[in-house]
Amino acid sequence: MDIKKLCSLLMIIILSMPALIVNAVCPISSEEPIIFAGNSADVQEYRLGKYDTIDILIYGVDDEHYKDVVIGPDGYIRLPFAGGIKVEGLTIRDATALVREKLDPYLVINDMAIMMKGYGQREVYVMGEVKNSGVQKLTWDRMNVIDAISSAGGVLYKGRPKHILITRAEDGKLKRWKVNYDDLIRKADLSQNIHLKDNDLVYVPKADRKIDFYSEVMPILQSVYYIHAITD
Repeated sequence: MDIKKLCSLLMIIILSMPALIVNAVCPISSEEPIIFAGNSADVQEYRLGKYDTIDILIYGVDDEHYKDVVIGPDGYIRLPFAGGIKVEGLTIRDATALVREKLDPYLVINDMAIMMKGYGQREVYVMGEVKNSGVQKLTWDRMNVIDAISSAGGVLYKGRPKHILITRAEDGKLKRWKVNYDDLIRKADLSQNIHLKDNDLVYVPKADRKIDFYSEVMPILQSVYYIHAITD
C-alpha cells in the first residue's frame, strides 16, 4: 500500500472513531458543493444557530454580560443597552457587524470580535435499516453522515449501505444525494462525507429492493416536516 493510500486510511479511522462507520456520496444534485464539517472554509461561512454560545470581545470592555452568550430558541441574544438582537442565520462576520451597530450608540468601540464558544444541538432524522431510527441530536461540528449514522447505532445487516439516501427540503425544493459506504472505505475519499443541515433525512433502505422514493421516503418526509412545523 503506498503512503498516500495509507494516510487516507488513517484519516478515515481517526474521523470515524469510536464507531468506525464510513460513507461515500454520489450527489444526485450538484446544486451545492460537498463539504466537510470542520473544513476551514465551511467554518468561515458557518451560520449561527439556536443554543450556540458565543463570546463578544470588545476592546477595553470587561463585562460578564458579553461572555458565554447563548442564542435563545427565538434566535436572539440579549445584551445590556442593546436588548434583543437576532443573530440566528448570520455568519460570524455579519453578526459582529450587526452587534456593533446596535451597541455603538452606548459604547465606545475601537475594536470588536465574536468568538464561537460552543455549538448548539441540531437535529437530523435517520430512518430505515439502522439500529435506532429517529431523531439524532448532533452538534454542528458532527453534522455529517458518518456521525449521524453512528448516532443511530449503525446500519443493520439487512440494510443497503451502498444506496443510502440523503434528502433535504430547501427553498421549496427537495434535494437528494445517494450515499455509498463501500466507495468511501475503498477509495478513502473523505471529501465525500457531506455536511448535513437541520432536519435532513438520512434513509437506509432494505437490501433486497431498490428505493421507491414516493412510497418509502415521501411519507417519512411528510411526517418529519409536519412535526417540525407544529413544534417550530
